[in-house]
Amino acid sequence: MRTLLIIIALALAALIIKRLISAKPRRKKPVQTQAAEYKPTVRCEFCGAHIPSGSALHSEDVSFCDNAHYLAYKKQDDQNR
Repeated sequence: MRTLLIIIALALAALIIKRLISAKPRRKKPVQTQAAEYKPTVRCEFCGAHIPSGSALHSEDVSFCDNAHYLAYKKQDDQNR
């Protein structure tokens, strides 16, 4: 009886060791090494889109995403006066 238990224990140990050896290692998600670079944004006064401050058109204290929105805003502003 003792011999049978030893054989079963050895078989289980061999099975476990075999599975551990042949198991594929799990890949971890890559860790971001650098923090995302913050770029300040401004809101287009005409359409409300947020765009990087460096690529926006600035007029007085308002910003626009392109020249067409600047002209449309200016036309709209002139009509309201």
